Amino acid sequence: AASAPAEPAAPAAPAPRATGALWGLAAVFVAVLAFAGYGWKGSPKAVGTPPPGFEQGAAGAAPGAPPRGGAEQLGALVQQLQERLAKGPDDAEGWTLLARSQMTLGRYDEAAAAYRKLIALRPGDAGALTDYADALGVLNGRTLEGEPERLLQQALKIDPRHVKALVLVGTLEFQRGNYVGAQKRWEEVIAIGPAGDGLVELAREGVQQAQARQRAAASPAPATAPAAS
Repeated sequence: AASAPAEPAAPAAPAPRATGALWGLAAVFVAVLAFAGYGWKGSPKAVGTPPPGFEQGAAGAAPGAPPRGGAEQLGALVQQLQERLAKGPDDAEGWTLLARSQMTLGRYDEAAAAYRKLIALRPGDAGALTDYADALGVLNGRTLEGEPERLLQQALKIDPRHVKALVLVGTLEFQRGNYVGAQKRWEEVIAIGPAGDGLVELAREGVQQAQARQRAAASPAPATAPAAS
């Protein structure tokens, strides 16, 4: 696994804010579900629309991986973000974009480190807590048990209607075999909407799978024919 980024040096003078053009470019690349491109083990397949330049993986690349050109462009953007954050480490927006960019590139260690910086700046940000839980879940073998669950519960105390946190808590319940609990969480997401949103559609698929598991559990086992003597 890649190592976490080094601690940024303290700036000698107040650093200028990143230009709107830089942040706008970053937003184009990372306007995608934080967990798009991989599926949680035991959960419905993640859905979502990749940002421009990431629709089709390169030949021979892993499913969900960005094409080489897109990865190179995003990697260059990450370098710019890191340089700016080394001069202005209190820029929460910068840490958000860096973390999401690292997630898109599959650099989950670096993404988690960036989310830790972000949470230190915004401890009451439900979205940051949820995204951090997401990154830790990948690092923990795609399970949300332990610290990721604690972060998700904290996020829902701050914002009980946070869609991604509800989706991931539903995923955790599904992994545990609590299909009723998973369905309840995902139905909350569907009620919040909007219809057609990637997370809402993921929740809708999850409800169908949870219901199928409940029906299978309620069905009596088929009778076994007696063995011939």
